[in-house]
This record gives sequence, structure tokens and C-alpha cells, in this order.
Amino acid sequence: MKIIVLSFTIMENVPLAAGYVVAAARADEITGKNNIELWDEACEDYKDNNQAMQKLCKRIIDAQPDMLAFSSYVWNLKICLEMAALVKSQNQKITTVFGGPGATFTATYLLDRYQGVDYVIRGEGEKAFVELLHAMMKGEKIDGIKSLSWKHDGKIIETPNRPGIENLDEVPSPYLSGVLEPKNDIIIETHRGCIFKCGYCQEARGYPGIRPFSVRRVEQEIEWAETRGVKRISFVNSIYNINPKRTEELSLMLAKHKSGIQFSIDTFAMLINERTADLYEKAGIYGTDIGLQSTNRQAIINMKRPWIEPEKFREMHKMLKDRGIRTSIHLILGLPGDNFETFKKSYAYTESIEPTTISVFRLLVLPGTPFYQERKKFSLISNPDPPFAISSSSTFSADEIKLAETYVEAKYKEFLMKNSYRQMLIDLPAAPIPA
Repeated sequence: MKIIVLSFTIMENVPLAAGYVVAAARADEITGKNNIELWDEACEDYKDNNQAMQKLCKRIIDAQPDMLAFSSYVWNLKICLEMAALVKSQNQKITTVFGGPGATFTATYLLDRYQGVDYVIRGEGEKAFVELLHAMMKGEKIDGIKSLSWKHDGKIIETPNRPGIENLDEVPSPYLSGVLEPKNDIIIETHRGCIFKCGYCQEARGYPGIRPFSVRRVEQEIEWAETRGVKRISFVNSIYNINPKRTEELSLMLAKHKSGIQFSIDTFAMLINERTADLYEKAGIYGTDIGLQSTNRQAIINMKRPWIEPEKFREMHKMLKDRGIRTSIHLILGLPGDNFETFKKSYAYTESIEPTTISVFRLLVLPGTPFYQERKKFSLISNPDPPFAISSSSTFSADEIKLAETYVEAKYKEFLMKNSYRQMLIDLPAAPIPA
């Protein structure tokens, strides 16, 4: 068999999830006999670009794969579906498989609505993908493969969910196995899962708790990056500092590898203290994302997220700033419980603590999340198609959301002007001192 695993990545990221399933399939003694290719395409090149889509479709058809697998996320699901439909329109014999967060919680929706989708692998895909290839190679039944969805005679069939992989070190590394090539920026997992169940997030669905990769496995991937000129590593975990002991182990390991690589992490502010901040500094953490989301207590309660007093957040943020760690504070626009005025207060507060950057994201009512399940309770109106962006809620009207977006755009332009001016001051030669 010839298999193409296609990933539409954003912002020059590496296709880590696709790399995992390719590495797993190549490592298996049976499926490894197949020709399994990973195609990494920039999502930005194909958005609203029919000519580029047609060219890629032709490349796929000319490659004559037996299977085309898509690594889907909320940001690329629409493009994946369009490409699957294009390919199927020219060759119905190519089997299409969808996996990733974009497909996991929309499996029945995709199979019911889109003719280009043959199979959906829900949740972690490494084992299910290999088992599906086994079955197809041997002509065996697929109804024993857990976490698999498909359509047969007009009826959608779904097998039971597969438990999460307990020992993640068993999953072949796409870096160490040679599947992924080095880039200036790469991403590494140190664990999977999350202890929180925030209303907007899919991270903890299906796999409760935290499952870590060993510190040594993480270190091996960092060593791989060091010898290949990688400049930046982002650790793509729900929260880097979720466990104090684990945070210390990882940070002390990173301290041994301060070779010019910039490390970036996600931080939960409530768990920051002087010891943790010192560890970040020792590890050479360059920057961290911190999800504030809102300073409105009701909005935080609605999303089932622990509340942190704004002044406490300010103290914890200062601990990081004092150690030279860059911070990006995240806010969500359109949260139920918020309105335009409370959103502006959240933004003003965030400005007052002077983070390096402020990142504002419009609420996405993602299938599988608590907000999606409670959309009637909060009168959440959102786009029914990817990326499922919020239009209005019981507290945040459609007009107010438009006002808030205009407000953020104005703030962004103001930020650019201020920082451009600062940069000009830095770049200009010193003025001569008058005699």
C-alpha cells in the first residue's frame, strides 16, 4: 500500500501529530513494509486559494496513494474537507481517513455531512492507525478497532473509545525516528492531558489526568534539536507547571541545555511562586503564554476554571517579568458571562500589568467541550461549521462582539505604533551633544 499522511500546518509549525502516526506505522513490522509518506503543507497557502488546492490535488492523484490520511485541527479542518472532496471527485478508490482534534469530536457530523470522509479515528491515533492499516492489508474486519468511526449502508458505526496510552515512551518519536526534519522552530510534548476541564477546551476530553513522557525522552528530543541547529522549542502541553516535582525535574534538565535554544511554555498563573519562577530562569525559559481569559468572575465560573484574584495574578506575573521572562497574556472574546464593558475591563487590566504581548482569541464553541454541551443554557450562537466561532450569547450580543473586535483592532494598531516608535529610538544613532 501507498499511504500519504497530509498535514496543513500554520505559522511554519512542524506537523507533530502527523509525525507521530507516521513514525508509529513505519515502526510496526507489518505496516512498516508500506510506502508511508508525510506531506507537510502550509495552511496559509491554501486558504481561499482554489488554484493551489487544484495543484495539490493533482499532485496527490499523480502519486497514486491507496490511502490519504488527514491530521485535522480547528484551523485546517475546512481545508482538509475540501481537499478530500476534490480527491474523491477524481478517484473514488482512494481511502480517506481523518484524525486529530478537528475530527475526534465531530466524527458523526463529518461522516453524515461530507461524502469525502471514509473513516474517522477518534482521540490518540498512533495505535488505531496502525490497526486500521493491518486490517486493510489483510482484508480483515475493522469492527474490533477501538475509537474508529465509519459509514456503512447509510448507517454510522462507532466502536468504543480507546483508553489513553499509559506509557507514552512507547510511542516512537517522529524526531528521533527521522520522520520529521529540523526547522528553526519545533514543538515537543512533555505530557498529554490536563487536570482542568475548561468550558472552551477539548484537551481533557476522553483522557482524564496527566500522562507524562519521561524526562529522558524529552531530553533526547532536545539533544536531537541541539545538534541540528534548531533555534526555538515550544512545549505544547496544557500547562508546563502543573506538577511542582515534574516542573523541577524538567527545568533542571533544561538548565543543562542552555545552548542558545529559546524555550517557550504554557503557564498556569495560580501555580507560580518564587521557587517556580527561579526554576524558569535557571532553565532559560525565554517566554510563556498565560491564559487569563477574563477578569470577570462570572465568566470564569461559567467556564469552570479556577478563579484567581487580579492582584494575585499581578504578583505572579511580576515574578516572571522580574526574571526577564517574556509573557503573552491570553484573553477570550465572547465568553458567556462577559459583555463589551467587562471585556474592556479585562483588556485594561492586562495592559496595566505590562506583558510583552496580549493575545485575544474569539471564543470557539468547539464540539465536545462543556460550552458546546451547554450552548442552550448560555444561548450560545456560533457558526455550525469550522472553526465554530461565537456570534453571540445571552450576555454578549452580536453587535457587542463586533464592537469588541473593533476595539481590539484599534488596540493592536496602537501597540504596533508604540513599539515601532521604540524600535526607531533604539535604531537611531545617538544625537551629538551640543557644544
